Amino acid sequence: MAGSNLLFKVAATKSGTEWWLWFAAGNVVGFGCPVLITYALREESPQLVYAFTLGSGFVLLQLVAWWWFKAPVTGMQLGGLALTAVGLVMLQLGRA
Repeated sequence: MAGSNLLFKVAATKSGTEWWLWFAAGNVVGFGCPVLITYALREESPQLVYAFTLGSGFVLLQLVAWWWFKAPVTGMQLGGLALTAVGLVMLQLGRA
């Protein structure tokens, strides 16, 4: 989902045919998300699947937006991202 959202952000900066190409790319990438989540739900518990897909996607999206799009991020926000990442690792290590 993070990749799809990033492609939509790029599309937002374009116009004309180029906008449509980036928009289409975002939708193609986004189509794979529910398909992959469905397969992941066959193998793992829902709370872990949703935590990893939404949590890691959120962290990835924030870091790429900061790095690629130069979105302003404060130290407090980076600390929150780090805590989120640590929480995801703890979920993985503590699974039953």
